[in-house]
Amino acid sequence: MHATSNFLADSPESAERTDRVLGDTRRNLNQGWVVA
Repeated sequence: MHATSNFLADSPESAERTDRVLGDTRRNLNQGWVVA
């Protein structure tokens, strides 16, 4: 198994957090501003 696969399998909450951050970033860009 690859280390990345193990990390993702062991940390589903990390993937969910990333999705949430990306979603927030897309909304910010659509509104015309970016949170650094």
